[in-house]
Amino acid sequence: MLGKLFLKRRKKIPLFRLDLGLCLLEAAKVGNDAAVISVLELSPSLRRTDAKRRQAIHYAAQNGLTQSVECLLRAGATVSCSDDCDWTPLHITCQHGYLEVARILLRQGANANSARTQDRITPLHIVSASGNLALVELLLNNRGNPNTKTSQEHGGFTALALAVKNGLLDVAIMLCEHGANIDEIDAEGRFLPHLALDSGQPAMLNFLCRQNI
Repeated sequence: MLGKLFLKRRKKIPLFRLDLGLCLLEAAKVGNDAAVISVLELSPSLRRTDAKRRQAIHYAAQNGLTQSVECLLRAGATVSCSDDCDWTPLHITCQHGYLEVARILLRQGANANSARTQDRITPLHIVSASGNLALVELLLNNRGNPNTKTSQEHGGFTALALAVKNGLLDVAIMLCEHGANIDEIDAEGRFLPHLALDSGQPAMLNFLCRQNI
């Protein structure tokens, strides 16, 4: 009797449905390549977001999960989706220095000149400021514009200006070889030699002065 009653009641209990999109998001967030690939086999939502409006592709790019990024893109993830700060997967992987992931994203159509709305920062600004020469070269070879400026509120800096400020001579040389304008001024009206002086970069100052000879 009790067994029949239990069975009758059990039929009314709704089945728990696993949020596969959330599982995918969390697997990418913690950097678990194998888990991302396993969840993808169950056809989860690729556009599930968290509080930062980030998708699994953002976190896979952030954690350098090369195989996951490839699988997500093959499954239909959007290569240039933006989070609540306008970071694309390319911005994020450049910030963390993952060359191979950046190469995959660019191959799949990511825009090397994608700029955040609030400050106009592009992936090239990020890697030029950090000194990642391999990523600088990759972006320049994928039509990255070395003369795009950040917003006036964020200094009005080109990629070259950021390299100059940080004393990154190899980056500055590469940017100049790809058409960077050495006569640009920032939001405060300073030319590049002024930035080199203000930052205490004598080798950079010497390089810039020689460009005008």
